[in-house]
Amino acid sequence: MRIIYDLPADDYHSISALSKSGLDQLAKSPMHFKHWTENRDKEAPTEAMLFGTAVHMAVLEPQKFALQYAKFTGDRRTKEGKAAFADIEESGRIPLNEEQWNSIQGVAQSVEANLWWQQNTKTLRTEVSCFHRLNDGIDLKARMDGVTDEFIVDIKTTQDASPAGFARSIASFRYHWQAAFYRRFIDLPFVFIAVEKTAPYATGVYTIDTEALVAADADIDNLINIFRDCRAFGSMPGYKSEIVTLSLPKYVKPIEA
Repeated sequence: MRIIYDLPADDYHSISALSKSGLDQLAKSPMHFKHWTENRDKEAPTEAMLFGTAVHMAVLEPQKFALQYAKFTGDRRTKEGKAAFADIEESGRIPLNEEQWNSIQGVAQSVEANLWWQQNTKTLRTEVSCFHRLNDGIDLKARMDGVTDEFIVDIKTTQDASPAGFARSIASFRYHWQAAFYRRFIDLPFVFIAVEKTAPYATGVYTIDTEALVAADADIDNLINIFRDCRAFGSMPGYKSEIVTLSLPKYVKPIEA
């Protein structure tokens, strides 16, 4: 097991190993995983990804955020606006429009004002990179938002940070896999800081129950076994080759006469 602090993100991503993102792709099919590993560096980050990166830095590394981002309030259709925008870029910083800036600051201020955050992140180390090689040579990796002496901490922006709303996000994005996977590297309770992306930027603090973590561990073990078999046979298949009988989704109701 290797735990590295302050490893640049590009260096982390350049290391070939199975991550939670890779598990998500494997869950679709090994073919999806292969395509993703071969093409992820070619894909431009989405607006949501860029927003998430800025939010994480504003919350976890505010001094670094101040050096890398700047608020732009001009109009790029005007000569003055174009010049102001270019000045920001030439300084090496990333321009954010007023809406983006206000949203990011709202999220960061909400997290900073949260009582749990204030009381439990005094020993926080951010952007913690972890690596582990299994006995059969399969490499695993994880990059954690933050680790304290007592918790693994992960920031999630969401539309709905209420308990019911974020529980739906956990199911949709398999966040329980992330919690279980990260705990394989550092055996500490995993805590989500869920914060809404729009005003009033409400924040919720959540853990996942044992039942969900056990189910996640079983899923992760199955996917690692699939990866192991694919590596052994040198094949990354798509969906099953044999005929599969499908049923209609439960939400499809018969038409009543």
